[in-house]
Amino acid sequence: MVFLNIFNMMFILGILSLINPVTVNAASLCDMIILTIVSIIVFIFSLTRNTIERKEGLVMIFIYVADMIFAIMR
Repeated sequence: MVFLNIFNMMFILGILSLINPVTVNAASLCDMIILTIVSIIVFIFSLTRNTIERKEGLVMIFIYVADMIFAIMR
């Protein structure tokens, strides 16, 4: 799943850049790094007994809230 997310990001960005050059600013680079890290964390969580437990769900909710606060503060 992680590789599928990363492939989708790179494939869509590649197609878009062929049509029209895409400028990269610090905010979009930071968002891309956060998305990649969260995808890896979700992949690791899903490896444990092929389920996401309550503690892991709470961690993901905390990460989501922290990302939203970070995006708003930016």
